[in-house]
Amino acid sequence: MQKFKEPTNLYVTVDTGINIGCAVFSPGIEANQIFPTTTNLISINVGKYMLWSIRSQAILLSWKNLVRMQTDPNCFLNNKKLTFYLEKPQFFDSHKGITVARSESLFKLIYMYSCTHYIARSMGFEVIELPVQWKGQMNKYMVDARIDKILGKKYPEHVSDAVGMGLFLKGLL
Repeated sequence: MQKFKEPTNLYVTVDTGINIGCAVFSPGIEANQIFPTTTNLISINVGKYMLWSIRSQAILLSWKNLVRMQTDPNCFLNNKKLTFYLEKPQFFDSHKGITVARSESLFKLIYMYSCTHYIARSMGFEVIELPVQWKGQMNKYMVDARIDKILGKKYPEHVSDAVGMGLFLKGLL
């Protein structure tokens, strides 16, 4: 896997999907710098009967507004060197992967990933793709346990992956 080093400026780690988890980090590993500056979960909780096309567009509109806010001079994150790290979709070559592909979930994930990537890049931000291998051999529960051990805090689903990516970039996960 490609070596990643922590950026020297503010950065945002993003877990894309039908729900988008974000975490903003400052560089450094001093005690006050390992915690995310802020976290956000973009989610539309309307049940399973909302059409995918409507739900995805609502999520993406919220994402676009969140990214656009970073260009506002009054925003505390306003920093032209802000970098977005997006977790790349994982392709499974297994029984689970075949099931996911049949459910069209993979196509939806790729669509959401591509749109979040495009929106941030089109607004002038640097976007770096982070392979899912940042987790190593850890599953979701192990990542959550490691985050809780390091930070003493639990985060909601999707946000915890974004926090985990930030800790990975700091060399702490």
